[in-house]
Amino acid sequence: MTKEQIFRLRLINGFNFAHIIADTIVIISKNFFQNNNSGICNGQILYLSISDEDGPGKSLLGSKHVEVILTLDTPEDMDVHEKFGFSAYRQGILLRITQEARNQHAHLTIKDLVKLLKRSYSTIKKDLKNFREKRLYVPLKRVVKDIGLSFWQVSLTTFKGKYSGSCFQE
Repeated sequence: MTKEQIFRLRLINGFNFAHIIADTIVIISKNFFQNNNSGICNGQILYLSISDEDGPGKSLLGSKHVEVILTLDTPEDMDVHEKFGFSAYRQGILLRITQEARNQHAHLTIKDLVKLLKRSYSTIKKDLKNFREKRLYVPLKRVVKDIGLSFWQVSLTTFKGKYSGSCFQE
C-alpha cells in the first residue's frame, strides 16, 4: 500500500469523508508537499557537494558547490542486508551515492560520507581500504582530482558480484 492510499483510507475511515473528497484532498496534498519539481523520490535527499570542476588545490570552502540528488534507501538495500549483512549494506550505499554524485558532476568527501551514512571516520576509511584492496573505484574528491598514491591505488572497474546493479552505470 502506498502512502497516498493509506492517507486516503485514513480520511475515509477516520474522518468519514466521502471517497471523492478524500481523493481530492490526496491530490491537493501531493501537489502541495511536492519537492519543487526537483525530482526527488522516496529514499533520496538533496545534498550540497563539491563540483568536479575544481582541482585539488582549492580548499573545500573555496570550491564551487552543486546540489545533487543522492539515494540513501532503496528496497533492494534490505535484500543486501539480509543476504550479506550490515557492512555490505553500508558499502553498497557508499558505492551508490559516490557514483550518483559523480554522475551529477560532483564529488563527495570522506567527511560527507561520515555525515550521510552516520558512521565513524575510521569505519568509512576501513570500507575505502577494503574497496582499494578489491581494486574497486570509489569516486571521492581526493581520489579523482589528486595525483599521487591515492590515485594509482584505485583503478576503474565495473562493480560485479554481490553489489551488482545500478551502482556503476557508465
